[in-house]
Amino acid sequence: MTVRRGSGYLLSNTQIVREVDRRFPHAEISSDGSWDADISTPPARLQSVSPWGRESVVYCVNQDFFPGLMASLRSLIHFHPLVPIIVISWDLTSEQELFLSGFVTVVSRRMDLPDDPVWGRLGVFHLDISRAIYLDADTILLRPIDDLLSMHVPFAAAPNLDWTIKENFKDQQILRECKLDPELPAFNSGVLAVDVKFWGTRLFDELLELHNKYGDWFLLGDQSALIMAFNRSPYPFTWLPRELNAIAEFWDWKIEPNQPRILHYAGPEKPWLPNCSYPKIDSFFKWSKIPLPADISGRKEK
Repeated sequence: MTVRRGSGYLLSNTQIVREVDRRFPHAEISSDGSWDADISTPPARLQSVSPWGRESVVYCVNQDFFPGLMASLRSLIHFHPLVPIIVISWDLTSEQELFLSGFVTVVSRRMDLPDDPVWGRLGVFHLDISRAIYLDADTILLRPIDDLLSMHVPFAAAPNLDWTIKENFKDQQILRECKLDPELPAFNSGVLAVDVKFWGTRLFDELLELHNKYGDWFLLGDQSALIMAFNRSPYPFTWLPRELNAIAEFWDWKIEPNQPRILHYAGPEKPWLPNCSYPKIDSFFKWSKIPLPADISGRKEK
């Protein structure tokens, strides 16, 4: 057996974390950041892959979000060990895809999407499944989500707290031209329920058309396009309870500390990067292979 060993797999050493994840995603990590990886044989398949033609939880991930994906997957599988999972690979290494294929179905990104991984989630509309629950790779399950997994609606998303749709665009003028009220509530696309068979490719095609026509005004890529599409057309839409997409930075943790079921580290800071100031970072390290830093474990939450 050939084994590679190393040290420094710590939050403070993002380059080492990234390199180990790229080459040895199956590495075993110790609490001090040392690691071991068997490189003589591929990782064993852990369970059967997702059966096509039925419902599935879907992620889309690139290299930057791989540490988040692994923690999110662990939290999901803990609460729902039998749920079928699909990971859309934006630019993952062959080693990462092989490792993931032990417990999820891995598919490649669509090349007809804009060259920005935030658009990758729209690949869900071309998957051979009936329904999808899409989760961003920077989400963590805090408790079971049976009601979300069993939801049968054409499209559902949670409110983006108190955001209005104008905050998804660079200029409100484009909203006025499209006869959209800038003060309408906005949703966050990090957690979605999608009836894939209901939409076919019509919504996918419209979103690409919106990108081609108005993309220069979008602040949040596909989220801006989705918000425009659902506010200018009479498409069926369902609001999810906000606890199914609780934005860590803005949730009122003092008043409703136990309400969220899906925690979302939305925004530029991520818990797998140093100096992240978001609250509830410990919820990420509960599932991450990256050892919990002492300065985080001992601090008080906001």
